[in-house]
Amino acid sequence: MSSHSTAATANPATSSSPSKARMPQAIPTVPGYINRGDLPYDYEDLSATKEEIQSKFACEGEHACHTRTLWQSAIDRRRTNQEYWDWVMSEIAEDDEVY
Repeated sequence: MSSHSTAATANPATSSSPSKARMPQAIPTVPGYINRGDLPYDYEDLSATKEEIQSKFACEGEHACHTRTLWQSAIDRRRTNQEYWDWVMSEIAEDDEVY
């Protein structure tokens, strides 16, 4: 069998559509929001300060992925007692370790 016929077979793991399929569907469109891969939000958020994150999401009043509903759930389950934006920063720090 020639290498030409092997190369013609598409590898579904490397095509661009599965990457898009892995993205959560509930992420809102936020001005300045640039996703560059599997992380469900901007990679720039990983190095941003709390003030920068608050400013970026000021209009929405919450982070696009780490929502106030999720924060309240974490409080209810006694996983945090942090103020909302401090909790967002700790979640982003955990994401930094994963991604």
